[in-house]
Amino acid sequence: MLFKMKSNSPLIRISHLQNNTHEFQFGGEEEAFNKNRSSPSMDPRYLKTPLLYTNNSLGYRTKEFESFKDNEFILVFGCSYSEGVGLYEEDIWHNHVAKMTGLPIMNMGLGGTGADIISLNSTLYVHNIDKLPKPKAVIFQWPGRARKYFVDDGANKYGDTIFSTVPAIGLEGEVEDHPHSYNTLKKLDFDYYTERYITYPGNLYHTVFRDVMTANTLFNSIGAKTFNWMWKADGLDADSDFLFDKSNIKISKVITDHISEKSGYYHARDMIHPGPLVHDEVFRQIKPKLERSIL
Repeated sequence: MLFKMKSNSPLIRISHLQNNTHEFQFGGEEEAFNKNRSSPSMDPRYLKTPLLYTNNSLGYRTKEFESFKDNEFILVFGCSYSEGVGLYEEDIWHNHVAKMTGLPIMNMGLGGTGADIISLNSTLYVHNIDKLPKPKAVIFQWPGRARKYFVDDGANKYGDTIFSTVPAIGLEGEVEDHPHSYNTLKKLDFDYYTERYITYPGNLYHTVFRDVMTANTLFNSIGAKTFNWMWKADGLDADSDFLFDKSNIKISKVITDHISEKSGYYHARDMIHPGPLVHDEVFRQIKPKLERSIL
């Protein structure tokens, strides 16, 4: 995913999605839908009623920011699971939070992003709080630990273009497709990522810890309560627990492995992301902790 940072924008922009309503948002999504439309695992609702993504003026799948009122909404950060790739908005886990609290959700989930993008956007949000509404609470869905963004210095000398890797598919593709041109920097990024960052993960652990701590501390500093969760499969391992043990930040681990594809319409429309059953289970598991921590 490509993102832009501009001096006249209070947050990261997803320029190709700004002020856009469309049926398919990510590469391969339409192809996957057409390929699997006759599958018994395909929820028939997707065949009858178009699934539309409506993005605001900065490219987020949420209402315009000025429509939210101070202390009367919940802000959500996350990756494609929270953005709701392949899902109607009412089927995303945080829609259940909205129903429980009676508060609207500002959805700042961005597909293909990691903790570093969430931390960066949190920093920008709090820094520009005079231009943005203040949330009553913030829920962080922390993505897979190995995701990382890099700055595209080839765009211009200011590096205002960011691309995020999942975990390094984009980097690897660029290196293989353009071995002699555009990607001298991409090759350096790829080598660092594969040979250092994820192979000897001490730096990775500290980076994610810093990102989680930064995002929570910033919003706590303006009086917003925070709650953190992630899928257990996306989590850090026991070697990194000592970092969080020394902090007051707790990340709730959600396990949905027991929900099998035989349980019903397990998948979202793209047949890759988890569907409504899984999102229902996410809410079921985090609901008691949410009630104790931010409500």
